[in-house]
Amino acid sequence: MRLAAPLVPYIAVATGLLLMKSAWIAMIGYHAGMCLVITLERRWHLARNLFKGLERRLLALSTLVCAVSGLGLYLLWSWIDSGSRLNTVLAGFGLAGWSWLLFIVYFCLVNPWLEELFWRGYLGQASLLPIPADFWFAGYHLLVFAGLVAPYWAI
Repeated sequence: MRLAAPLVPYIAVATGLLLMKSAWIAMIGYHAGMCLVITLERRWHLARNLFKGLERRLLALSTLVCAVSGLGLYLLWSWIDSGSRLNTVLAGFGLAGWSWLLFIVYFCLVNPWLEELFWRGYLGQASLLPIPADFWFAGYHLLVFAGLVAPYWAI
């Protein structure tokens, strides 16, 4: 299972974004896949390590910052996207209006925790040097950016 686990985001993003043209299917598939692997491997106890060394006030502050950044992105989006085709592309993936706002909030509050648990907790190793999981993690983002930016920017 551990060897196949890094394929979870590739399968989710390829299915959701590239085949189904849905950011929601990609994100939910990615999160469901990570949760399935962690459940089958019985590694949920690693979640406790996410909070080790964190002061509760710092945790509350970081959660608030993530939530506000998502709301800020939504509120400033028309200014950020002025004149580009990105708004049209995102709408084609089901991200427009309230769906876009809900996606941003979900992404900012849920994704960081699951990714930390999966990539650093489950697949991580104590190393100061890059490990294979780091390259797998970086690589799936190329699929996310496919069609949004020029290939050299994605890399």
